[in-house]
Amino acid sequence: MAEEFTISPKSILTPIKIIHKHLYGPDSIVCTETGGHIVHNSTLKSIYVLSSNEDLVCEIRDCILPWGLAVSTLHLFISDILGNVVKVYSHTGGNIYTIGTFGNSSGQFDNPTGLAFESISRHLYIADSGNNRIQLFDCEFHFVKVFCQGLCCPRDICIQNSSRIVILDESPYCIHIYSFSGDILVQFAKYGFDLFNPWSIAVSHYCIFVTDDESSSFLMFSFDGKCIGTFGGKGSGKGQFSDNSPTGLYFNNRNNMLYVSDKENNRIQIFNCSIP
Repeated sequence: MAEEFTISPKSILTPIKIIHKHLYGPDSIVCTETGGHIVHNSTLKSIYVLSSNEDLVCEIRDCILPWGLAVSTLHLFISDILGNVVKVYSHTGGNIYTIGTFGNSSGQFDNPTGLAFESISRHLYIADSGNNRIQLFDCEFHFVKVFCQGLCCPRDICIQNSSRIVILDESPYCIHIYSFSGDILVQFAKYGFDLFNPWSIAVSHYCIFVTDDESSSFLMFSFDGKCIGTFGGKGSGKGQFSDNSPTGLYFNNRNNMLYVSDKENNRIQIFNCSIP
């Protein structure tokens, strides 16, 4: 039976599974609606599409340096941080479309990083880190608008229940929460105090998860900015992370599972998230 780790009186994380088949140095992961997994490896410049049984469906290797991942019912989105584009693929790896070129005009990118797909509006949010902004595209991959600008260097982005947009930014307060209308709701988590090298974010219905690869842990914050727990520690055991890990995060709302990339241990750890 898996050991339970109490993070706060109201939340429990239980490590239940490890994915390591086909994996070497995984940076990040997203899950498909059919239970498959899509894993990104920046060292090998590869994306691995895995079935629900963890069999390799295909490998994508045509990005200069893949970075961010997002998935919709039909498409897989990959940001190419050095190619300054976002590439669109089928779930079997077929290249469908390329969004953007290098530049600072609408629809152009300078080092695109994090991605998030909003399933109700079917909009794709792209962190355009070098241009200090978030850009919004529709389901036909057309530019809609600049969602917010004036950021420092947005690194990751995620969406909470189609109600809030959470951005990880390399600014004095590195977590920003926006409404869908673009209004800033709250900013928190200071660099060098709460977080030292934040890498990725994910959101559940009750908290925000942030990886900090310098401390071999991830943190949990309430939506008003209170740190409610730290999880991890250096090692290779269950619930531990290697040096320079954890990196990517993904919260699956369909099964309340948190997926955490443990890069140097060559695995993805999966945690059950529940509220007693």
